Amino acid sequence: MSKVNNNRIFFEVIKTIVFILFIFSITEVVGQNKSRKDMLKNLFLDELYKNPDKAITTANELLKISNDGIDDKIKAYKLISDGYSAKRDYQKALDYLMKSNDLLYLSKNKLLKISVSTRAGILYHQLKIYDKAIQSLDQAEQYILEYPKKDSTYSYLGRNYIVRGFIYKEKLNPDIAIEFFDKGIVELTKVYANSEKPGISIAKYNKGNCYILLFEYDKAIDNFQESFDYADSVNAKSLKAFALKGLAKVKYIQGNYNRSEERRV
Repeated sequence: MSKVNNNRIFFEVIKTIVFILFIFSITEVVGQNKSRKDMLKNLFLDELYKNPDKAITTANELLKISNDGIDDKIKAYKLISDGYSAKRDYQKALDYLMKSNDLLYLSKNKLLKISVSTRAGILYHQLKIYDKAIQSLDQAEQYILEYPKKDSTYSYLGRNYIVRGFIYKEKLNPDIAIEFFDKGIVELTKVYANSEKPGISIAKYNKGNCYILLFEYDKAIDNFQESFDYADSVNAKSLKAFALKGLAKVKYIQGNYNRSEERRV
């Protein structure tokens, strides 16, 4: 074999080794980044309500390592938004969520689009910007209706309807609000998970208040009772307190002052 051929083979072997090492190095970096992302996400969830400022810092770290990953950036901005929501700074929460929203058209992740649009509707409602809230909820509903795996969208659709119920209740349209609360409850009960019971309790409580506005006190009592039962099943103490407050309010309106702290068994 000639010296030229030997040199050619040698360089081909070197090129192959370098290529393999390059692939291994890329895989290792990706693995490290994935591991770091998972660690940061877990840290964010752990700190979200205990220390929202630290959670926001963690979400910003996730944003820094998102590189050119569109979905990762969308999720990171949404996490920052969630951190500000935990601080009840809804305007800043909305500002960061809009950064997610501005990137949605680049994403193919339909569930992510549903999640961001639903969250936008909730934040606009919290800021009492009702026209924008309805617009975002309409967009989320459209994404939901187009999504093929319906069992993955029950929670989102349930929240969508319940937020619409809040809006109509606050606009003093209790009849329409009740219709949306009922639709939301139907969707959430399809999930068969304890995680959705607080949402059902909240919807029932708000239905109770709608029935008070309509002077239908027996129906109000039924819904406050059901709200308490759902909250009690997951030991949600604050939601139980709200339900009892609703029951007491009806008793007070009816003139049963000495029984206003009671609840039906």
